[in-house]
Amino acid sequence: LNYTADHKYIISGSDDTNLRLWKARASEKIGQASTREEKSMEYRQALIKKYQYMPEIHKIHTSRKVPGFIKKQTQVAQSQKESSHR
Repeated sequence: LNYTADHKYIISGSDDTNLRLWKARASEKIGQASTREEKSMEYRQALIKKYQYMPEIHKIHTSRKVPGFIKKQTQVAQSQKESSHR
């Protein structure tokens, strides 16, 4: 596991000699961003850095947003797995 020099990607290797390239920031799109998009991302990051110690901002920034359908299916699968162990 290693970061690239620009810290935009993570490189991981496995025992079967496969290398995988992951985006360090999953929400960041690959490719050339327009000037407007770059300014927006810079502003967003500046706000996060400025207010990082406020509990509300920290909670919003660290929370993981999962679509409702996926969340429901995960709960169903988990309850099925638990009931099969009984």
